[in-house]
Amino acid sequence: MPENRNIDNKIDDSIKEGENMKGYIQHQVPILPVKDVIETLDFFKEKLGFVIAWSWEDSYASVYNADIELHFEKSETITPQLIYFYVKNADEVYNFYLNQDVKIISEIESKPWGMREFTFSDQNGHLFKIGHEEKETKEISNFTQY
Repeated sequence: MPENRNIDNKIDDSIKEGENMKGYIQHQVPILPVKDVIETLDFFKEKLGFVIAWSWEDSYASVYNADIELHFEKSETITPQLIYFYVKNADEVYNFYLNQDVKIISEIESKPWGMREFTFSDQNGHLFKIGHEEKETKEISNFTQY
């Protein structure tokens, strides 16, 4: 599981007063609705190379890969979500997923905004974009830096 879990429960005075909220949020975990938690765990482990962190019966579970963590919650209603994963080399991940018979939705390609990416879906209809940076934002003419 991700290592940075030592969250200080104390909120310093500047945060209480709303002066310095930058860095306050330390981690995010998407919670994806799924039809079958066990089947979804198997897909993420066997097809995508994630590690199963834990599960609560057949209704809630977690997987991780490096610093990425996802939770799955059993649900009768599935509203497909879109999640983006940054990787070191999207081409390697793409080829690995092709060999694993993962359903590729959009082929890998270089995008005008400087990313090389592709999209796949899981058995619940959720979409995942995988990409790596090919150009820095300062190299892209139509990119606005804030």
